[in-house]
Amino acid sequence: MRNERRYDGSMTKKITVSLPDELVLEAQRAVEQGRADNVSAYVARAMSQQREDDTLTELVSQMRSSGGEPTPEDYAWASQVLGHPVTHPVTPAGEPLNAAS
Repeated sequence: MRNERRYDGSMTKKITVSLPDELVLEAQRAVEQGRADNVSAYVARAMSQQREDDTLTELVSQMRSSGGEPTPEDYAWASQVLGHPVTHPVTPAGEPLNAAS
């Protein structure tokens, strides 16, 4: 696969999991389309991405607890640096997320 760590069956443990049919079909399509070497590689990559997301979520939580919520200026800076709009998170009611706490 492109610039990704290749799945190596020799450094893994075989387990059994139950998945919804649509996820199994998506994994099989990825293999058929050459986006994954096999279903195990597809699942391993998805789990690795989830682990990275979880790590980032924890980091953001720690940053917020030590430095407070980002200000509108922080969001403006992030938008400029990233080159696309970064919006302030809101509650389902449309209120700024930190105002709801």
